[in-house]
Amino acid sequence: MAPKRPVPLGWGLRVSKVWDIRLEILSHKITFDEAAFKYSESSTAFSGGKMDPIFKGHDMDEIFDEAAFALEIGEFSQPVETSIGYHIIQRTG
Repeated sequence: MAPKRPVPLGWGLRVSKVWDIRLEILSHKITFDEAAFKYSESSTAFSGGKMDPIFKGHDMDEIFDEAAFALEIGEFSQPVETSIGYHIIQRTG
């Protein structure tokens, strides 16, 4: 599957790195907060990836929305590709 937009590290390398980060989180080598601070390019990096509450169908990219609301509370998503990049989502509420 081709990327929807150019990605600085190259699509294959970028998605591979996101899977590696997820594995670090799941194996407790790094917390979600630490991973967000260390790797995220989002403005939420400085808050450990924490976002304001989102509401289904109103706030986010549709793909992000679907992935986030499919999770159980506390669960981590597989890497999710949206129009702005790759994400690992942890549902907290």
